[in-house]
Amino acid sequence: MDDEYITIEIPEWKRIKKCPFCGTNAAFKGVKTYFKPGVKIECPKCHVGTSRIITGRYMFYKGKKDVTFTMEQAINEAADIWNNRVLEDEEEYETISIKVRDSNG
Repeated sequence: MDDEYITIEIPEWKRIKKCPFCGTNAAFKGVKTYFKPGVKIECPKCHVGTSRIITGRYMFYKGKKDVTFTMEQAINEAADIWNNRVLEDEEEYETISIKVRDSNG
């Protein structure tokens, strides 16, 4: 089933990072799936994004049983997923050198 986009209110204090692939400002998108509203975050340029976080009750979510999401909790969860980065910037990368042995000798 395709998403039906809906209007949602995002608190001004809820910030999301730029797209990790192209650097464009990402955006929250309100979605309606299976008659329930939800939210996801998507880059308008390269269209990478989070999964939909749908409001309502989940039997299991991330190892927890019987989890219920309000719209505010769904927005927070989508932002936490989107903002989770392994390395924040290039300064955190470590340069390493390795020696490769020639297989002929």
